[in-house]
Amino acid sequence: MSDFIKEGKEKVENYLKQHEGVFSDEEVLYYLSNNTGECLYIPDEVRSIFDELGLLPDDRNIYKGFVSFLREKYPIEDMDIIELGGGVIPRVSKRISLLQNKGTITVYDPKLSLYEQENEHLSLVRKSIDASIKNLPCQLMVSLMSCDAIEGFLNLAISTNVDFCFGLCEGGPHGDEFDFYEDEEEWIHSVICEAKNMLDAHPKMGKLKIKKQEEYGNPYPIIYNDRT
Repeated sequence: MSDFIKEGKEKVENYLKQHEGVFSDEEVLYYLSNNTGECLYIPDEVRSIFDELGLLPDDRNIYKGFVSFLREKYPIEDMDIIELGGGVIPRVSKRISLLQNKGTITVYDPKLSLYEQENEHLSLVRKSIDASIKNLPCQLMVSLMSCDAIEGFLNLAISTNVDFCFGLCEGGPHGDEFDFYEDEEEWIHSVICEAKNMLDAHPKMGKLKIKKQEEYGNPYPIIYNDRT
């Protein structure tokens, strides 16, 4: 186990005790015993706790990488943004809210921890977004590793003519008799093709662009529309 995980083990244990009931007994055991220091990619909730406690080094911090890219691409300090599928600990939204001046960010996820609190820039909605909504009160939709929900998020962004920036993931289980895709690469390729076709049918949304961030320990691409 790497030094940064050993150093933060007590902090993680204390966090889980202080936030009792957010994670199941099985999840707590997994988070405390996971030897994530032996691999580059750190699993979701383990990673979010580490980032919450300031334990993630830069070269494994996909939240920092994703938000840094958003800041390069968009004036997020003054934008109204919606994050979809922020997770139990909405690290992307919390990081963005700290950077904002006039802007706001609203995160939708039924899994959001009850311990999380709103601030003047951050709003928490503990449910899924209504996919039939016609107008979104934002200029940008973001999502990081929401897996199978990404295709629905794409439909929502394009149908409401809102810019999007979505980080893909492994896409759930693959290769069994109940799954159409053989592996994560095939799933990712299908999402990229679908997004391109959707944008081709809605030329006002611009072209599909792809960004990779292996330098932050993220093995999966980010896709976004570019109207320039």
